[in-house]
Amino acid sequence: LLVRARYVVPVAAEDASVAAGGAETVLEDHCVAVDDDGRIIAVLPAAEAAARFPAPAESIHLDNHVLMPGLINAHTHASMVLFRGVADD
Repeated sequence: LLVRARYVVPVAAEDASVAAGGAETVLEDHCVAVDDDGRIIAVLPAAEAAARFPAPAESIHLDNHVLMPGLINAHTHASMVLFRGVADD
């Protein structure tokens, strides 16, 4: 899978180096390559992605979007299920 977006804002650990600018980097006209297991294998400029992945199995173009690869929403309320029906919200 190759996802191309107008802006790519990589999410990385604070000690990780993202491109040349660190974790606050905003990359314009870049692609995110994802393998069959759903893992990000590359974040690279669109022109370089076209050369490196000339015939991806699937391609998505998000011309007016910001893509944030690596962002995982871990905020859940699963533990609150234990209190269902105990009181009203």
